[in-house]
Amino acid sequence: MRAGRPRGALPLLQAQLSTDPSDAQLWYLTGACRFELRDLSGALEAFDRALALAPANATALHASALALE
Repeated sequence: MRAGRPRGALPLLQAQLSTDPSDAQLWYLTGACRFELRDLSGALEAFDRALALAPANATALHASALALE
């Protein structure tokens, strides 16, 4: 993701989520990748999962608002 390749990062994040679905940061990063790929419904779903696990995560809340916009 940092290298500007969300399409390549997404499968890696999904693989990690399959082993640890309770990691809010992984859900946030998945949402960020989906947002960059213009999959707004997928981004929102991932941000919602991140917020369910870490409700005080202001970054995920902001990202969710951007996806809704």
